[in-house]
Amino acid sequence: MIKLIEKVTNGTEVNINKTGTRLILKPGIIDSGEGAPIEHNCDLKRSITYYLECLLLLGIFGKSNMNLTLHGNTDDSTDQSIDSFKSCMVYLMN
Repeated sequence: MIKLIEKVTNGTEVNINKTGTRLILKPGIIDSGEGAPIEHNCDLKRSITYYLECLLLLGIFGKSNMNLTLHGNTDDSTDQSIDSFKSCMVYLMN
């Protein structure tokens, strides 16, 4: 998820300590790669909807259109399915 946030922002700084117990994130500008196509391979342990929940919130405040292709799992036992995500989010965004 952090790598994906770095891809859709410009100037984001991420520091993780050696033990992996502390994360310092200094956000940059949400420019979505300035409309350039971005591809990301999602971890197969989580559904694509896990990533879309974050991206949707970032995309609202972005300076340009988000042209993003996610590769990965579309359904798992932890996250909601892509169909239910689409149904809910289209309604909320309207």
